[in-house]
Amino acid sequence: VCLKLLNEVDPDLNLNYNQSYIGLSHKKKTNNFVIFLPKQNFLRVQTMVNNAENWANQLKANGFKNVSIGKRNGRLKFRIDKSNIASSSQIIKEIFKNSYESWME
Repeated sequence: VCLKLLNEVDPDLNLNYNQSYIGLSHKKKTNNFVIFLPKQNFLRVQTMVNNAENWANQLKANGFKNVSIGKRNGRLKFRIDKSNIASSSQIIKEIFKNSYESWME
């Protein structure tokens, strides 16, 4: 589902599987502006966005739990599970779009 949302932003994005996380590649070049850390019951997402605090507040308002901002890298971190992926796909897409645009700069 997340790849589908990312492909709406840029159809050339693909998943890049690593031992500890799933990153992204763009035209066969690694570009990890979004990182996925799959767990058994949820998917942890780490993304580089502009104005991370604003996005964190929007995610919390939409019912996301465990939203934080990384101290070292400033990445927005949040969890996606089965209960919030369908209802919040629009805000997730907007976050991915913002992350992609800030990465392209």
